[in-house]
Amino acid sequence: MAAPFAFRGGGLMILLYEWPSALRPAAEGWRPAPINRSGGRSLNSGEQVAYSGLSLITARITLPVYDTDTIRAARALDWGLMGRVNAVLVGPVDCINGAQIAPRIGGIPHSDGSLHSDGAGYSQGGVPTTILTDAALGATTLVIAEGSVTGLAPGVFLGLGSGAGQRLYGVVRLSPGPAPETRTLHIIPRLRVAVTAGAEINWGSARAPMRLDADDGLALETQLARYGTASATLTEYWPAAEDMPTTVTPWVS
Repeated sequence: MAAPFAFRGGGLMILLYEWPSALRPAAEGWRPAPINRSGGRSLNSGEQVAYSGLSLITARITLPVYDTDTIRAARALDWGLMGRVNAVLVGPVDCINGAQIAPRIGGIPHSDGSLHSDGAGYSQGGVPTTILTDAALGATTLVIAEGSVTGLAPGVFLGLGSGAGQRLYGVVRLSPGPAPETRTLHIIPRLRVAVTAGAEINWGSARAPMRLDADDGLALETQLARYGTASATLTEYWPAAEDMPTTVTPWVS
């Protein structure tokens, strides 16, 4: 019988799965968690906290399971991740609270020629937001064109990269860019890989490779084997470059 895993350098070949499409979060919490260390609180209530300058994206996700498809998908996710071994490509559901590319065409009426009750019409099209200047590995700022995105504010997520190379970042604050009509985004965590001018930003559907925070970090409980809740506690998967998966593994191929 063939070995079920490919070995490299004495370790397992990590698999990066797609998020099961049947699983839709009922509640979630995403945050870039800073990596701090404390020396403990002194008798006079003082505390020294050392900040490494690094952060990891973390998430807590609650998933309703209510039929055969969702129960099986939750089981497959639990079994496929193998505790903290494998990873899954997932991100926040940020279509409502996120930023969006600026539309190119606006004021489009209904088929009868009327507009919405507030006098506005539909919007269509748009050019993806691109980074204007190179950003090095570990950088904490990105420069974009002013007006290339709507709804931009501190607290939105953005994504960079594609396929297995996708990464998730949060915008902490905004400041004027280095040139007229540009904007600087201050992000967390630090850039996982260097990006070059012209790289596109993904708004609203950004994702990152995530693994379980503990081997029992995904819990599934059903009532009468028909419905219930699954919950997962995830942390960003950030290995050495040579250990990072280069492809995303589907559940069925």
